[in-house]
Amino acid sequence: RFVDKGVGKIVAALKDPNGDGDTSDSVFENTIIIFISDNGGAAKMRASNKPLTGMKGELYEGGHRVPFFVAWAKFLSNVDGSGKDVRGTTNDTPVTSLDILPTILDAFGINDPDTNPLLRRSPSDGRSLLPVLQGTTNSLHE
Repeated sequence: RFVDKGVGKIVAALKDPNGDGDTSDSVFENTIIIFISDNGGAAKMRASNKPLTGMKGELYEGGHRVPFFVAWAKFLSNVDGSGKDVRGTTNDTPVTSLDILPTILDAFGINDPDTNPLLRRSPSDGRSLLPVLQGTTNSLHE
């Protein structure tokens, strides 16, 4: 509930940056929103991880499986260049927070170590999520 309200405020500000009701200056379509939480909900906070078993710090899925979502209207409404719209869909591909940086770099076309000196000096252990979002793979990590 709190996440929904918070993200809703962010989306509203992106759609109407001046708050004047005129959305002609909207930046929402071109903005990537990524949300991920840390490990599962804590028992001391009376969190519920249902239908998963376990809580934060435990080895069960409820202890380490977390919500992760990507909102990027311009890309997700046309992921393969032919109009395929994947907004509002879910995907069960296991990913990690390490995949966020390569995804953003890939989205901007700078995820190639040959052209990006940052990646030559410090390669990432993550993988770009764009192929998962495009539906061309369902496996990023071995």
